[in-house]
Amino acid sequence: KQWYQRRVAITAGPKYTPDTSLRACSLLIQDCPTLAEDLFNAVFVSLWSNQLTEDQQDKLNENLRKALEHQNITEVTMTILNLAEFMAHWGKGELDIENQVFARAARRGNAYAESLYYVEKSFLNNESGMLAELLRINNTLQQHQAACGVLEYAKLHPNVDKPQ
Repeated sequence: KQWYQRRVAITAGPKYTPDTSLRACSLLIQDCPTLAEDLFNAVFVSLWSNQLTEDQQDKLNENLRKALEHQNITEVTMTILNLAEFMAHWGKGELDIENQVFARAARRGNAYAESLYYVEKSFLNNESGMLAELLRINNTLQQHQAACGVLEYAKLHPNVDKPQ
């Protein structure tokens, strides 16, 4: 039942987007359902940018955050992570979700490179607890030189990762 509801929601999306090129694809999707999944990010961004109010965006952000934090379905997690990356890459705004939430979700989905990306962003924003996480992920990815660099940095800056 959930699979069917998801399929209906994805295939219906292009019908409602204000983007005429995406709307034109709605007929193609009936013959090629996998096209809807390929267009999901573009349709989402079109609806996000042109149809949703700020309050609706806030509510959707909160629901996406909850989905990342409280479910373990890899496909759902990766869809949200890919969406966030798509939005950031194309300059269409960003989901208002903390980097650490993205990092934990990516790690649970075994997307360690993506997790590393968000941990690095957190570290650059001076969020505490990131050195240990940088070390852990670099070791998992077998990036031993990077892990050694994290250790060297920690030696040179012993108070960096301590809560203030």
